[in-house]
Amino acid sequence: MGGSLSLVPVLDYFARREFLAAGLRPNAVTLPYPDGGAGATCTVHYWAPPGEPRLPPLLLVHGFGPRATWQWRCQVGPLSRHFHIIVPDLLGFGGSTYPFETAPPPSEATQAATLASLLDALPGLEGRRVAAAGTSYGGFVTYWLARAAGAGRVGPVVIASSDLLKTAADDRGFLKRAGEGWSGVHEILLPAEPAAMRKLLELASYRAPPRAMTPDFLLRDFIQDVLIVWGDHDQLFPVEKAFAVQRSLNGSARLEVIKKTGHAPQLEEPALFNKVVLEFLLAAHKPDPSVNGGKHIRPPLFSASLARAPVETATRPPPPNHRSRAAMGFGVLPLMDFIARRAFLGAGLQPHAIALPSDGSGGGQRTIHYWAPPGEPRLPALMLIHGFGPMATWQWRWQVGPLSRCFHVIVPDLLCFGASSSGGSPAPSESAQAAALASLIDALPGLAAGARVTVIGISYGGFVAYALARAAGPGRVGPVVISNSDMLKTAEDDRALLERAGGGFARTADLLMPLDARGARRLMELSFYRRQAITLLPDFVLRQAVQQLFTDKREEKIELMKAITVGTDEFQLTPLPQDILLIWGDHDQIFPLDKAFAVKRYRAILHKLHSRPDAVRESELNDQS
Repeated sequence: MGGSLSLVPVLDYFARREFLAAGLRPNAVTLPYPDGGAGATCTVHYWAPPGEPRLPPLLLVHGFGPRATWQWRCQVGPLSRHFHIIVPDLLGFGGSTYPFETAPPPSEATQAATLASLLDALPGLEGRRVAAAGTSYGGFVTYWLARAAGAGRVGPVVIASSDLLKTAADDRGFLKRAGEGWSGVHEILLPAEPAAMRKLLELASYRAPPRAMTPDFLLRDFIQDVLIVWGDHDQLFPVEKAFAVQRSLNGSARLEVIKKTGHAPQLEEPALFNKVVLEFLLAAHKPDPSVNGGKHIRPPLFSASLARAPVETATRPPPPNHRSRAAMGFGVLPLMDFIARRAFLGAGLQPHAIALPSDGSGGGQRTIHYWAPPGEPRLPALMLIHGFGPMATWQWRWQVGPLSRCFHVIVPDLLCFGASSSGGSPAPSESAQAAALASLIDALPGLAAGARVTVIGISYGGFVAYALARAAGPGRVGPVVISNSDMLKTAEDDRALLERAGGGFARTADLLMPLDARGARRLMELSFYRRQAITLLPDFVLRQAVQQLFTDKREEKIELMKAITVGTDEFQLTPLPQDILLIWGDHDQIFPLDKAFAVKRYRAILHKLHSRPDAVRESELNDQS
């Protein structure tokens, strides 16, 4: 058929999403190629926020291996809260090119000169001092950039897992560690076959550069602040090289060795890596005299983030749902779960659980599992309430990064979902769910004193958000954002949904919680306007995935669907005193767009999200309302 199943597009999609969520956008610029003679040019592809920097600029330089987006995906979110991030593709990598047919390949010094030209070409960066961090081969380039540009232009500097004293003897030691059958380090560092890729992953990770890159550096003239970061199980550049590099800097550099990591500590322990780097950069960064008269005003998150920086280690007990996660086995779900959890950890959130007061039903102990930053809020509190479907981490993974820059984000698992337990009590209505969340808010550090909490709910979570806002009142909850939640839903709407889905579904629960590949594909067709990559997976993979997702607490969730009262004779929707924003997709087939305008008549603001990129005109909203 010409096509093949590959996880690369899926991984690339998630990595690019991390960058987009951090406010970065892809760009490219044509620059002179330093080694190409008169008229020779090169193209540098890079990611950066649009416009001139409002925060101190920070350059992240990748190493050999996957795309730059893959290598820095765990850093761009946390670091972008404090820095104007620039992530280039080095020449010969990703989207960056040089005239290879007429000019020699770039050395580290050439790469550094090109990055200096890139910085001069970016809006608002010409002449500004830029912090820089490089990993592996990118550390070599970062060293050359700092040495050539000087401390007035580049600094502080972070060098991660880069043996700047590497020699031919080190290459021989590397091949010895790799075992027999390799003719050169390039076979492993630039794998062309699965065996080489497996060996590279084995050597680069604790959990299971070419020969030309062998400069005998005499590290000198380094007056910048320098941080060296290394994995203690790095088999590419063993940890003793870190101490040798530090000694070559007369001991002036700070060395941080991250335990139980290999050659890519920024990916194996991103939370700890981010914390170490942020502490160093924020302490070492010197105000730029060209900006605000040398006075840099830090955003309020600067001090807060260090206090709440997540560090997930082997000594931390697993979250309450560790059994279900471990039972996933090999497949796409563990990968998706890992990516989603990393997005939460990178945003400074950690998993927690609390016991709820008895609801008087005679059931067992009820618990709420939730994600939140540790400690008391230093920012306004914001609660994100999920809907039916996969875990809360999956549903909110693109939002926690950007929102955590301005809010103390709390993401609970509703009763009967994820790791939260209803204790065997009757299926909770949305009002009972709201009461449980109110108890959670009262129990959180710093919120028990009556602090006001903003609430966002999506789909079923919108029902709960409405109920919470109405019960708690504007003194405790508000403003409220409700996304794609038909709070006027009736039995007739359920019948219409089953008609749109086609035959084969006896009830909405069978459609919304499928147990076979056909049902999963149909649900995604109804839920998304654009085709999702996961639908390309073979039937047996999809079937395994949905059974693992939707068998957990299935009967409880079916009863919960039956317990929904919004829009029935038992409950009439009434306007809320809080400020309300409605967000809807114009191709929503679960709750069609006309339902949004029906809800809007209850004095809410409607923001319609189009499937096309152009903005919605105010006149268009007025015409349709």
